[in-house]
Amino acid sequence: MKKFLVVMITLTMFAPMLMADKAKMLPKGVLRLYFVPSYSFGDQEFDSDGDKVDGDEQSYFNLGIAAEYGITDFISAAFQWTPGYTFVGNNDTLDDSNDDGEYTGAYELFAGAKVQVIGQAAPVYSEKFRVAFAGGIIIPMAFGYDAEDEVSNFMTGKSYQVLPSHNAYGLGARFYGDYVVNDDFYLNLYSEYKYYFPVDTDKSFSAALNSAYSVMLGGDEIDEIDYGYDLTLEVEPHYDVTVAEGIELGAMLPVTYVMTPETELDGEGQDDDSKLLRVAPGVNVFVTRSLVPLEFSFNYRIPLWGEQASALQAAVFQVKAYMKF
Repeated sequence: MKKFLVVMITLTMFAPMLMADKAKMLPKGVLRLYFVPSYSFGDQEFDSDGDKVDGDEQSYFNLGIAAEYGITDFISAAFQWTPGYTFVGNNDTLDDSNDDGEYTGAYELFAGAKVQVIGQAAPVYSEKFRVAFAGGIIIPMAFGYDAEDEVSNFMTGKSYQVLPSHNAYGLGARFYGDYVVNDDFYLNLYSEYKYYFPVDTDKSFSAALNSAYSVMLGGDEIDEIDYGYDLTLEVEPHYDVTVAEGIELGAMLPVTYVMTPETELDGEGQDDDSKLLRVAPGVNVFVTRSLVPLEFSFNYRIPLWGEQASALQAAVFQVKAYMKF
């Protein structure tokens, strides 16, 4: 079952993240709402040597939402449920035993605050650099999910549900840095660290499944799963240009590296640490001459390299609405 554990861990790495990873801030009193549908798919994976090989066919449709509010010109508060909920999920990892599995469910919610320390409206003034930091808490949203019941359903041939998320509380910290080349072009650096607290076996399908097999083989039950952390590093050149009054076009090319350490079951490492490098060319249109200013974005994520990671591609859409209070 180690392979199944690796697949589900790396799926959470590749899930669509909210692209609010810039050091630019919302003005005071402005509310920004996000609507983020995405589709991920693929039938290849990266093995432990970094080679792309044929794997299990996977496909997922996900919908995320978020809201940010400018408390001041350099402080904002936000909740981000992105990725939010996977409504349709197909994964052939366990289908040889029971093909009635649904790989659906809720991801964690990130709630926190962002502070710009360097910028045109920040405590330290600069026209060329923007630097911001954010911190928050990670809250599981899969209410009522019982992994042990789902494993029992799986082993008896009934329909079962596998969560794509860790289903764990945690803490998060983010760094944002922009170098402004000119009015149209800037280079963004972004990093995110998320630490997950250990959770009981009944919160994780993979942990509950490993526990069930351990008991069947005469071993002990597994009581706890520890995912450790997720680390994301990203560099993105971003270009915006005004093409008409009230209409702005943009292009971006984020290159992202994501890694996780090995998962531990009752303190025993599973040798499933994962790495993934991807590129996501994208475009956006920002329309301000409307009743509610709207921004539309599209990114296509392409896996370049990894180790013990699913090589999923993804189409990520975003609709952002801006309101002033």
